[in-house]
Amino acid sequence: MMPTELALENLTVTINQEIHVEAPIDVTFAALLEQLGPGNETPDGKSLNMKIEPWPGGRWYRDLGDNNGHFWANVQAIKRPSLLEFAGPLFAYTMSMAQSLLAEFESQAPVTRKFLERLPEDKLTWKPHNKSMTAGQLAYHLAFVPGGVVQGAQKDQVPPPGFQFHQPASLQEIFDTLDRSIATVREVLPSFDDATMNATWRIVDGDKEIAAMPRVAFLRNIMLNHWYQHRGQFCVYLRLLDVPVPSSWGPSADERSALQPELQTA
Repeated sequence: MMPTELALENLTVTINQEIHVEAPIDVTFAALLEQLGPGNETPDGKSLNMKIEPWPGGRWYRDLGDNNGHFWANVQAIKRPSLLEFAGPLFAYTMSMAQSLLAEFESQAPVTRKFLERLPEDKLTWKPHNKSMTAGQLAYHLAFVPGGVVQGAQKDQVPPPGFQFHQPASLQEIFDTLDRSIATVREVLPSFDDATMNATWRIVDGDKEIAAMPRVAFLRNIMLNHWYQHRGQFCVYLRLLDVPVPSSWGPSADERSALQPELQTA
């Protein structure tokens, strides 16, 4: 399933540029090879010393002399005088582990906010069972979790959690906590490079190791999966309170999904 709301950071933009040249196509193709190779210059007119081998598998690289330089790409396909395709590191982009988690978080934070906004102010202390959290405690937990978890991930080891669930005094307290939580994730998560994400993170009680896992697994399981679990739990609270339940990845019984086509009226 796809999220219903997309963040700017989670979008891919394709930019196409067309240049119209008044010249025969074979002359234009030869000029293109010259421009990509020996004629490639910096804005101030200095040569980049580019080399291009115009055949399939040929290299496109910057020659700095003495066997030094930068490899840009290989010629993927060439069909004179109309096609020249490259593939290689210049055109490759790999999202880091932290960027991938952040993109998912950015798409889901507005969905969580939408759920929290449905809670009536006078139901903060309501609970479905004596052993359950109150609606306010669960809502506050949803707001607090992402920022609290990512702060815990900044350390290599932490003590066992206390599992104390705060009772908020108002909806505004919940929304303020969510805003701080989102800001914390945006600030902290991008600072983790892949080596840090693969490093072992631990829960330790004195000299006893309670849990150990890669930091990326902790963030995936607790910052996101655990967050989604409680959002589903909160969905049941809303249903029991007879409050319309928002759609998330798919529709609810009260709200159509953004992925569904508009209903046609007669």
